[in-house]
Amino acid sequence: MISRSRLTVLMSVYNGAPYLRESVESILRQSYRDFRFVVVDDGSTDASAAILMSYRDPRVVFIPQENRGLAAALNRGLGEATGEFIARQDQDDISLPGRLAAQLRHMEEHPEVGVLGTRAQVVTADGSPTFVPQQATHPTIVKWMLLFGNQLTHSSVMIRRRAIETVGAYTTDPGRQPPEDYELWSRIAGRWEVANLPDVWLKNREVPGSMTRDANHPLEGTVAKLSLENMRRLDVPGISDARLNRIRDFVVGRGVPRGPGEMLAVLRDLWTLERRFCMHQRLSARSMLALKLHNRRRLLRRILPTATKVR
Repeated sequence: MISRSRLTVLMSVYNGAPYLRESVESILRQSYRDFRFVVVDDGSTDASAAILMSYRDPRVVFIPQENRGLAAALNRGLGEATGEFIARQDQDDISLPGRLAAQLRHMEEHPEVGVLGTRAQVVTADGSPTFVPQQATHPTIVKWMLLFGNQLTHSSVMIRRRAIETVGAYTTDPGRQPPEDYELWSRIAGRWEVANLPDVWLKNREVPGSMTRDANHPLEGTVAKLSLENMRRLDVPGISDARLNRIRDFVVGRGVPRGPGEMLAVLRDLWTLERRFCMHQRLSARSMLALKLHNRRRLLRRILPTATKVR
């Protein structure tokens, strides 16, 4: 049985009035009820503050501040958090009623996990469902895919406080965020396991212009920079940064090797990176097999269309 007062839910709000009440109430109506709900209003100029102050639930801790940006607001909230676990919630998303209970059970049963996400149903501005991203759930595969990009829906995560204490809070360095979440997960993954629950526990609202769907947004350049840092940490001998970037382009589907020769070169580098990852993580035979099967399935999906074009 999870003891009381072990959890803080953390939300940062900036001009979130249109969806804020629905989002807040999705937390207050959770089946697991023993938590503090720390909400930092980051200098909103709309009705957000009035909406938040209307709640009389003693679990809600409202913190107004001047606008400083998401990372700084979340760090302010972390400073007010209590308990062993910290769950995130965005101002326009909706947590399903059993989310916190499911994550707490998993974190209790898996003390090696530092951050735990869930699958998320992407919905439109009016709440209509669109699709569920196929994120990895096996901890080894999540950590492998974190080499190349984000694998956790920020609004879905639960973080172990000790993980934050080990690696530090969200970065406020403008050269490293956004994505402040991917930057933090990358640091946590160096010391802890990272996982996703296979069930959908969040409705992730995306509105027109969302940077998460814009491949040309400057965010992508920062993701590529962080990805390169992640691959470099494996200290792969004989592979230049340009070749590491080529591996990432291939894995995330941003580049198609030109001809069989270039394809073979990319695959050789990819398998070298994979072997180095297995050694670095000291994977068990079972985890190594899971990773290899995952990568071979992805490879077949990537090269079969290419092979058809080459012929």
